[in-house]
Amino acid sequence: MVTFSDDFNRVDAANLGSNWVSSTTPPTIVSGRVVAPASQHVNRWSVDASTETMFSEATYLGGTGVGVAVAMISYASGSAANSAAVGTYYFFRSALTNTESNIRQKDAGSTGTTFLGADNGPTLVVNDVIRLEYDGITLTAKVNGIVVLTATPSSPIIGQKGVGFHHHAATQAGVAIVDNWSGGDVSTVSDPNAAILLESGIPLLMESGAPP
Repeated sequence: MVTFSDDFNRVDAANLGSNWVSSTTPPTIVSGRVVAPASQHVNRWSVDASTETMFSEATYLGGTGVGVAVAMISYASGSAANSAAVGTYYFFRSALTNTESNIRQKDAGSTGTTFLGADNGPTLVVNDVIRLEYDGITLTAKVNGIVVLTATPSSPIIGQKGVGFHHHAATQAGVAIVDNWSGGDVSTVSDPNAAILLESGIPLLMESGAPP
């Protein structure tokens, strides 16, 4: 099992850094938070989950169309957010009016998205922890650890194990949108003799309580 994390607690920067692959016009880091550019953007952690039972989670800081994403393909940094290169993936986000939240499918090469399941999740508020899990069949959205929505795609994405986040709105430049992201494999077995530690976003294995 592998998990990754990024708290963005580093100097202000014009991009997210080498651990991330971002679409055209990446978000910036300001005061330890991710701040939106004046365009849609999608961001994938540079290493995939190791299984198709994966999750993506972040602290929501505001804005509309802000979401965590799973089942992403590899794509080149600088690809257009709506291009075929970025591919099809799933995400859980605040609605464009932020009167609710929903699970959607982003379709490759299209500006459109497809609703998956009910469009009646809760309105997100600042500091909510939003999470999307995918087991290859079912998508499960959680807010602050509580399941709020589930969806089962009619044609589930198979073989794509990228995790990250995106921001659909193109008019919110300067808005802080997420912080404290994590993603990777969903733990299904508890192993008291092994744990994954995270140091500067790099997974390190610790066995039997010994430091790496």
